[in-house]
Amino acid sequence: MGECLEARSRCAKDTSLVIIRDVKTLDGMEKQKLVAAMHQMKSVPSAYDPSTNAWDYFAKAHRAAVVPATEIHEGWRFFPWHREIVNRFRLELQRAANDSSLWFPYWNWSDPESTAALFSLDYIGGHGTLDDEYVVHDGNFRKGLWRVDPEFASFPAEITHEALLRTHGNGLQMCLDAANRSFVLDCPFNPPDVDHAVSVGPFTYLPDDGPPAKGYYFMQPDPGNLQCKWASLNCTRFYHNATLNTTLQCRHYAVRLPSPSDDARCFKQLLPYSTGAVGNNSAVNPWVTTKDYYKSFTQDFRPCFEGINPSDHYAKGLERLGASLHPPHGATHTYLGGSVATPTSPNDPIFIHLHWNVDRFWAEYQASHGDDWFLRGPGKALLDEELPGLSNVTAHNTLDYRHRYGYEYSSLCD
Repeated sequence: MGECLEARSRCAKDTSLVIIRDVKTLDGMEKQKLVAAMHQMKSVPSAYDPSTNAWDYFAKAHRAAVVPATEIHEGWRFFPWHREIVNRFRLELQRAANDSSLWFPYWNWSDPESTAALFSLDYIGGHGTLDDEYVVHDGNFRKGLWRVDPEFASFPAEITHEALLRTHGNGLQMCLDAANRSFVLDCPFNPPDVDHAVSVGPFTYLPDDGPPAKGYYFMQPDPGNLQCKWASLNCTRFYHNATLNTTLQCRHYAVRLPSPSDDARCFKQLLPYSTGAVGNNSAVNPWVTTKDYYKSFTQDFRPCFEGINPSDHYAKGLERLGASLHPPHGATHTYLGGSVATPTSPNDPIFIHLHWNVDRFWAEYQASHGDDWFLRGPGKALLDEELPGLSNVTAHNTLDYRHRYGYEYSSLCD
């Protein structure tokens, strides 16, 4: 409590700090300037990788960050790496617009007013529909106005249309076969009427020690699936392929946004930042699950908030690759679906607003719990290692965000 009061006092006294606000507090002119600046980023070379433009750099960098060996997802680097990324995003926004006063707001996903403001048509807006492969056709980031470079895209429809996909509320299904091999029915292929279809798919195989396989599988839904309510996360669905003599049993994930209680559960008691189990389980295969993944998400803040659960054997196939499926952070990506639920998720402007909120929660955790894990605990030996893909930036650099980056969050000032 003392540190929170100190933060509020600092907000009042230190006028050099920019206060990062909730998107619901923006007026029409502020939204208009931000939208224009985001579009301008597409037309200038990146300051970090001149082979891409200032926006696409982030899709490229994030795609490289999902390999388990980086420990950026399902690993201790999750918060430091993303803090540097959101600030690089902000600097590129300001550079493209030649306006240092521009800062992204955060999106509080558990607040309906914040969600409504983010997805208003005068700001991020626009939803895809099943009729056209979930391509976004309205708002400021619609097809033809906001181009997704096929080189940095994930779904076939993104590549074909060179456009964003949004599949809000579809969630996805994680499946196991008789040999406990993992499969996923991804969000564009999991609409609410999926179990009324004659053929469902493609289901993608997820090996335990490599990236998703290229082989696709189509299955028939079991008639009993219709007894499962769409919003149920505990109902088991079955899909069959008689030719392959294969049956998959599946569970549904992320058909709603996280609630305030989902956010709060990661702050209970004095949870350590992360586990002490760092490193990959293989010196030669970068796709092998990290040691950290096997630790209980109930014991540490970072895995809890990132949204992984190693006791959920259905989820493991994707979660070991960084596509966390549980609330709060992971379920937010998965609920939104489409472009923002892929390794190249920064293609969608939703990503940057979502991850300013992720950074806000880490700032609030730091205010109440401190940085002992990094300064005196298991992270001390790792503190000054360069973060993967971020030249000359260490976790140590990111801890004191007020002095390095110059901001504070409105939620720590109110």
